[in-house]
Amino acid sequence: MKQQHIIKLLNYQLNKLNLKKNLIITTGVGNHQMYVAQLINHLYPNRLITSGSLGTMGSSCSMAIGAKIANPNKIVLSIDGDQSFNMMNDLSMIQNYQVGIKMIIMNDSKQSMVNIWEKLFFNGNCIATCRTNPDYEILGKAYNIKVITIKNGYDDDHILDLIKEFLEYDIAKPIILNCIVESDYCLPLVPPGNGLDEMITYENINSYVADNSSPPS
Repeated sequence: MKQQHIIKLLNYQLNKLNLKKNLIITTGVGNHQMYVAQLINHLYPNRLITSGSLGTMGSSCSMAIGAKIANPNKIVLSIDGDQSFNMMNDLSMIQNYQVGIKMIIMNDSKQSMVNIWEKLFFNGNCIATCRTNPDYEILGKAYNIKVITIKNGYDDDHILDLIKEFLEYDIAKPIILNCIVESDYCLPLVPPGNGLDEMITYENINSYVADNSSPPS
């Protein structure tokens, strides 16, 4: 099961439940951020809070906290990669002030975007991008935050039911959706030093050969 499949099912359920009028989304940095931009059918302006090209991993929950305090009656959804999520320390604040944000963790035990870049541009020399994550169910319990886990092998109907339960959970209380996923390429992607007409796509990824003379980005 891949991140983009979860995002597509999330988008389907947001539309079906007609929640987008009352929705703010924040993201961390990485593949999940790109999937959210590409695969969520965004219907309203100023509802996606993300760091663009600044690379501020760990910012999603902090931005979601601010958005929720400013908009207590809106659904504030933080969609995060596991390594971005691991870089923040806001759970104590979320617990103490009962900030009712909804947190999705894309849990593939990798710093996915950097890992893919290492494979594509650095001869597969993967360093410090494969990680062992904490048990998010135990972590959530420690902070009195409800956790729902989606595991590989669940069929779409079951996943949609879990996403619905997650989205309809008490708007005033925090909740985590822990999604066990496999890492994947996030395309299209423009290699370092290349133009927009030289991007890597799903159609040409198998024939792509890295230009090792390009400087790292």
